[in-house]
Amino acid sequence: MGLLKKTGKSQSNQAVQEVLSNIEHAVGMIPKPVELITASPGLFKNYIGNITYYQNHPNLNFELLLFLRYLVARKNDLTACIEFNESLLVKQGFSQSELDSYAVLTEELPLEEAEISLIDFVLAATKDQNSASREEVEHLTKRGWTEADILDATSLAFSMKASGAMLQLFKMV
Repeated sequence: MGLLKKTGKSQSNQAVQEVLSNIEHAVGMIPKPVELITASPGLFKNYIGNITYYQNHPNLNFELLLFLRYLVARKNDLTACIEFNESLLVKQGFSQSELDSYAVLTEELPLEEAEISLIDFVLAATKDQNSASREEVEHLTKRGWTEADILDATSLAFSMKASGAMLQLFKMV
């Protein structure tokens, strides 16, 4: 149990409980960041809005986002996020040895080259916020990504890092 008592399904109002039940039904569990954010009804609403935004993203597809989340978690030691995204990838048919390989060699990801380029950019950014250059952004836009796509992918990664830090702070990992 973490430092905040009002987190999770049993502590939430009816509307939050319904959303949590839907999440649990869809993915088989309630991810730790979702559990934590239930302590704030306003933040929870925004968080669910973000999930919906990415689910309906016009250019960042489910598999790309799943690998992006998994690799950001692996590269930044976000234990709860590693476990959650890894479980989703295993459900998609990937073996642990494949996932371990992708974490080392992103070029082996079963994605298009443009998607791998975007993931590589985001992974570098999460390790060093000074790593980006105008040339890299232009390279990504030449591969078909909009600046909004680049920002959305990067924002997702940094929000994961923030969630990971808050999970540690509130002793939920």
